[in-house]
Amino acid sequence: MFKNKKFFFKLHLFVYFFFYNSFALTDDSKNICKSLIKVIEINTEAYKSCLLRKAGEKYSSKELNNCKKYYLTEIERLSYVFKNLCNKKN
Repeated sequence: MFKNKKFFFKLHLFVYFFFYNSFALTDDSKNICKSLIKVIEINTEAYKSCLLRKAGEKYSSKELNNCKKYYLTEIERLSYVFKNLCNKKN
């Protein structure tokens, strides 16, 4: 089991650096960063929409909590990508 964890960790690092290097070589990196910002803004608006809805009107409390959790997770993931790829460039 321990060997599998090492393998997956190494695989994760390889994939990360592969995409990082590919991203660093593209001329469109600024457009990609702008697109990431737009996607983060869209997900943020969707998250706000989940926050402002009242349970029981159109959606149940469980559905709204799932909505909040989903969009917050997406925002965190996108922010991580943006931080690691775009902040170093701009």
